[in-house]
Amino acid sequence: MTEYTIDNETLIAAVTAATEFGAYDAGVTNRYHKANAAQVATFVRSTIEGDMEVVTPITTVGAGTLTAAALAGGIVTRSGSTSAFSDATDTAANIIAALPSGTPVNFSWDIKIVNLTAFAETITAGSGVTLAGVTSTPVIPGNSTGFFTGLYTGAGAVTLECTSVAYNAATGSDPSNVTTFFGGGTGAFTEEGNLNVQISSAGVSPGATAADNVLAVYSIPASSFSAANKGINISAQGSFAATSNNKTLKIIFNPSTAVVGSTVGTGGTTIATTGVVTTSGAGWNIAASVFKYGAAGSNTQLGVHQAAQVGAAVSALTAPQLCTATESGAILIAITGNAATATTDILLNFLQISAFN
Repeated sequence: MTEYTIDNETLIAAVTAATEFGAYDAGVTNRYHKANAAQVATFVRSTIEGDMEVVTPITTVGAGTLTAAALAGGIVTRSGSTSAFSDATDTAANIIAALPSGTPVNFSWDIKIVNLTAFAETITAGSGVTLAGVTSTPVIPGNSTGFFTGLYTGAGAVTLECTSVAYNAATGSDPSNVTTFFGGGTGAFTEEGNLNVQISSAGVSPGATAADNVLAVYSIPASSFSAANKGINISAQGSFAATSNNKTLKIIFNPSTAVVGSTVGTGGTTIATTGVVTTSGAGWNIAASVFKYGAAGSNTQLGVHQAAQVGAAVSALTAPQLCTATESGAILIAITGNAATATTDILLNFLQISAFN
């Protein structure tokens, strides 16, 4: 044996996890420390960060399995799915068996799960696996990476602790579960802001009279309502011409079609309306919210009328509406105007849709 090499192949072949090694001074007269092979292996793994990682692609469409080999390798790239999906970890026994021979209890390693799809990936636990950390049911948003620490805690037991989630740089946006605090307090909330803003200085009028004609439309991207309590606020403003003709404004959620200048399609839910008004030459405002409730993928939303005002008059509120838009697909929101006599009686100048995670 020399300072840097072991030149006895028989001795190398006989090494087990319990084989002990001694560290001596240059003169081989004083032993400073004794360690077994498993302890040496753990130290080596902890000091050559990245060199032990293996990238494992998983391309299953829909629910898949994070295999033992993939988790032990350290980097999983996930692609293939075309809607929100769940991945279950392999069993703890299989994960332990996939670790290097002689890996001791309490050994830990880093795991990155890179979600390359545009859809949320929910991680669930296989037999003997405990999920912990920032959430006990980790959700990795589309185009984001979940960072985990794997810990071999005992016979047939592994813990995967989610330490953070970060967006993949190419997307240029934070994942939807990033939180911050309100002021100096401990009240936490997720990110929010404008999802869509439409401004027309000239104003948009209906394309025809005597029908709910689309003044503005926005298509909510698929899987936006990926979990309970995610929602949007919708607010639209404009003005009426100086006539006493009948006029009606609505916010319609999930119509089959919505094209500006055309009659809105069938099947939608009216979540806010001014009712028929004859107000002359005044401004108007109409607003509503839609929030997801129930389990992910259950296609359940609640539409709530927030406000409807024409000039100084405040209209009655529409009762809350239970909606059933398909959450795995795009969802249309239409602002409509029904001008009974002349299309010029109604103008829309502004639409704002704010999103809340």
